[in-house]
Amino acid sequence: QAGHATGLACTDGVYVNGVLVASGDSAGIGGHERLLEHPGIDAAVLETARGGVLALGISYDRCDVALCLNVTPDHLGDRGVDSLEQMAEIKRRVLERATGGAVLNADDPLCLAMAPFLGARRLCLVSMHKPARELAGACARADVFAVLEHSDGAEWLVIHDAARRIALMAVAQIPATFEGLVRYNVANALHAAAACYLAGIDPVAIRQGLAGFRMSSETTPGRLNFFEGLPFRLLLDYAHNPDGVARLCEFV
Repeated sequence: QAGHATGLACTDGVYVNGVLVASGDSAGIGGHERLLEHPGIDAAVLETARGGVLALGISYDRCDVALCLNVTPDHLGDRGVDSLEQMAEIKRRVLERATGGAVLNADDPLCLAMAPFLGARRLCLVSMHKPARELAGACARADVFAVLEHSDGAEWLVIHDAARRIALMAVAQIPATFEGLVRYNVANALHAAAACYLAGIDPVAIRQGLAGFRMSSETTPGRLNFFEGLPFRLLLDYAHNPDGVARLCEFV
């Protein structure tokens, strides 16, 4: 939406300008290098999985913006990582490479504890529950805040940057949230908006991107995919861990 030629490497595969060019888990060095060497893009979005970091390291020395949404007990006991604190240290390695901006989930204490170690010029804290003024008091290092606020009976994504308040869009306008019922996708939207803002993307383009992103087997295979035309309505979701199952049940 902002005019970039964009590549994405994630657990689903490698995409160039929205077209799948390689399927399979690409959230590590192999998938990243396909994009970093690609002449047809000028922006790369790189999911950086902890398994790949532990096995082979990180494919880039620095990035413009990095973000961490959570630290959970998934994969504990694998490759010498036996505690949440160790997992947080592994995930922090990605954010330590950010030069322009870092985005942290302030509702997760282990994410928030990463702040003193980061050298990015700007730090954005994201919260689903706390107002911007409370976040400012929790971390002197942070200078941008992405939060939820209510206005005229609607829930809004709002970014605070110094004296500037950007009411980005109503949550109900984001299809992936199913009018706000899918709370984890509300959180995902907040973090994505914050990362794009720190990357210099115009709020209008952020709004257009979020408004145009839908959960389907074509765009997000295995994640909140509805199938109609059967004797029943079918919902398919990957929900691969206890937290994912619990959140899926909340939505249902």
